[in-house]
Amino acid sequence: FGKPTDNILAQAQAQAQDCSADMIIVGSHDGEVAGEKMLGSVTLKVLQIARISVYMAPLIRPVIPCAKAA
Repeated sequence: FGKPTDNILAQAQAQAQDCSADMIIVGSHDGEVAGEKMLGSVTLKVLQIARISVYMAPLIRPVIPCAKAA
């Protein structure tokens, strides 16, 4: 529990020491963020504060095929 950013960074630091992890991978934002926001607040803070590389995976929405005209 606690603040997600703090938890992510604490785990990244622990993993870096335990198994030589050198990158954090985060999603750009959760599926609930809509519209103009390019980044979620947690992702933005992790990108700003992390002392190791951060890879941001983009949110990919499923493609809904169009119904074919009859």
